[in-house]
Amino acid sequence: PDNTRLTDYTTWSVFLEQRIGENFNIEAAFNHLDTYFNQYDTTSNGYRFRPDITDPTLGVPTSPKSGEYFYESLWTRRWRDRIADTARVTASYELELEEFGRHRFAAMYETQDSNPKRESSFQFLANDEGILATPTAPGSISASGRNSIWQRNYITLGDYSTYTTGSWKNPVSVDIDGDTYTAQFFPRNANVTDDDVALDSFLVSMQNFWFDGRVVTTYGYREDDITIEKRGQTTHPTNQRIVVDYDTPPEKFDFSGGTTTFGLVVKPTDWLSLLYNDSDNQGLPDVNKIVLPNSSFADPSEGEGNDYGIMLNLMEGRVFARIARFESSMFGLADFGNRGNIESPNIRALDVLLDAGLIDQATRDAREVVTNTFTYGRESEGYEAQITANLTENWSLRFNYSKTDRIRFNVMPEVLTWFPEQVEYWQSFGDEIFFNIGDDGERGSGPYTPSSGGRDSIAGEVERAQDYIDNRTAFDGIGDQGSRSDSANIFTNYRFTEGALAGFNIGGGVRYLGAMAVAVDIPNASLVWGNDKTLVDFLMGYRLKATDKVDIRFQLNIRNLLNERDYTI
Repeated sequence: PDNTRLTDYTTWSVFLEQRIGENFNIEAAFNHLDTYFNQYDTTSNGYRFRPDITDPTLGVPTSPKSGEYFYESLWTRRWRDRIADTARVTASYELELEEFGRHRFAAMYETQDSNPKRESSFQFLANDEGILATPTAPGSISASGRNSIWQRNYITLGDYSTYTTGSWKNPVSVDIDGDTYTAQFFPRNANVTDDDVALDSFLVSMQNFWFDGRVVTTYGYREDDITIEKRGQTTHPTNQRIVVDYDTPPEKFDFSGGTTTFGLVVKPTDWLSLLYNDSDNQGLPDVNKIVLPNSSFADPSEGEGNDYGIMLNLMEGRVFARIARFESSMFGLADFGNRGNIESPNIRALDVLLDAGLIDQATRDAREVVTNTFTYGRESEGYEAQITANLTENWSLRFNYSKTDRIRFNVMPEVLTWFPEQVEYWQSFGDEIFFNIGDDGERGSGPYTPSSGGRDSIAGEVERAQDYIDNRTAFDGIGDQGSRSDSANIFTNYRFTEGALAGFNIGGGVRYLGAMAVAVDIPNASLVWGNDKTLVDFLMGYRLKATDKVDIRFQLNIRNLLNERDYTI
């Protein structure tokens, strides 16, 4: 119940527009953006359902809750704060050359300075001075997972209203050697950042009308140059909280990316047009997406795409139709993941080796990684159809349909390279440690048990990570989880211009969402599809003419009017 997210968003803009002569326009603009969110949640592996059982062979007092069941949770707090100031200048010019056509030119320059900050922390046991119960080694920027607090909530079997995890708000107080330790949110590793990002963008474009508008060409080019000053991390001088290192000069990264577009429309008749568009692009890195093996942001993505088709203008412009085929390929995309299933198992395995005295703190820290993202490629192809009809002067109808085949490829190559090397390293310490074999010869019964929500052994952590990898890579070359092959919608709107209802409009539509790709049938290398959905929407509005130049419009939009709640299965 206390899984919450608070978001604050403030933005304001100033625009200055000026026309010089009949054909030249210029605009200057400035935007200030301040966003912040603070979220409390459990990690993907941060909640468990367990029985409370006291082992009589341990010789410890029986728990008063022995025999009952509970959920327990490892809570995290994540916050991000971003301030960005953006200044932009745009200009456009229209040139008429009679027999040599009509031409429009535009250019833009934009500069942005931003300061993205973020912190990811876990609920740990620490005293009032910020010293952890299991102290962080001097010079290390990695806190021990043995400080983690698992909040527990006992349930009543069959009473589902009690089936909740323990709350992060529950008070915790533990006395250790005369010192009191309480629940506090502490960064566990280098997931604390305060970077400076400068982005400069330049764009030029033109639209050309040839042969009395029978041929139209478009061309555009955009270049983005980004500079990232990335600060490191250190421990606070008076406690063990991991903080941004402001004393060391930040590391500087420079990237450039460009996008080129070309379009062609040929009109053999007044009612028929042929179209073609082509584009290629190179993206820019996202400082919030951290990948293996260097615990740094992902390299920029690259892509290319094209579409071609026909456009129809019928019934004296009252009906417009567009049918096109599209193809696109993207390389080096980045998707969130890894943290609970790659980063955390690695930390727990290293802590086992450190606690057993098999590695020192420096070795442990050198092998720790920070990652919340994996990379992949995506290919898409399909068809789109659009029909817009003005049935009467007041009544309009719009229909859209798309059919898409989408496939992921080259999924998490950096993980597939890094992970086997780690497994080999962990196995090098022998089966007794890797499988946590105790005196009884059984796996998981020895002293080498991972802490903080871990499995029974390092081998168990490997199995957790491998399951995650198998699930993520199952779609490689087969499909794309969450994609829908077919989708369609039809929408209509009617405006009242006479009588008592003048000024009102009413409309609605139906959205069809085709079956979703939810899993992979691995033996048959085929997709498993979920169910499809049909949703109804409704709108109603009223336009009030306040003055000759000012209209006030009120509108009510209701999505999913019939409250469709079918789950995707």
